[in-house]
Amino acid sequence: SPAVRLGDGDPMDISADSKWALSRLPGAPDQLALLPTGAGEPRQLTHSKVEHLDARWFPDGRIFSVGNESGHRERTYLIDLQGNESPLTPEGVRAICATSDSKTLLTSNDDYSRFQLFPLDGGAARPLSQLQKGDRPFDFTSDDQALLVRHSGPQGAGEIWRVELATPKRTLLRSISLSEVSSVTGRPYPISSRDGKNYAYRYVRKISAEYIIQGLP
Repeated sequence: SPAVRLGDGDPMDISADSKWALSRLPGAPDQLALLPTGAGEPRQLTHSKVEHLDARWFPDGRIFSVGNESGHRERTYLIDLQGNESPLTPEGVRAICATSDSKTLLTSNDDYSRFQLFPLDGGAARPLSQLQKGDRPFDFTSDDQALLVRHSGPQGAGEIWRVELATPKRTLLRSISLSEVSSVTGRPYPISSRDGKNYAYRYVRKISAEYIIQGLP
């Protein structure tokens, strides 16, 4: 069916019940908004000094956001549906995704060189040694036993891997290559559903024109 416009902002995530889309509104600083996918009115969710960079839903209906206040490093915040925010991680710890029981976050440091499983019950974070250089995990699998990981493949391909959390095993799920390589800037940027059955990707097409100039001295 045709696409339906929901509202303003940059799309962040859709709630588990598919009733709400989470949007980032440009501003000084950027804030978050809730956009109904059916009947209802959009509403701005946050009104704070936090510059919101990214945000996702927990499966249980709460929201976590990566952002920072002026003069501070990025960290992760917990946000309820009334827009109340509270720090969830120390500064320098960015959340990427949450397990299906909403009890554990996958986190990274500022430059994505170190990844950890961060329990929300106050336990110690567990470093992940299964990931390789260049891996960019973006979600857990449906069973929470593995991570879905984006990786650059050969000859400009964009790859999606399943990386097990309990073993060193990794399985290639998708390899996406574009035939129009000469007109594309960069590799495809793929993402997948948690069950691995659906995927999407974006890429940038480079459009240019050449001119011949005659009569120059």
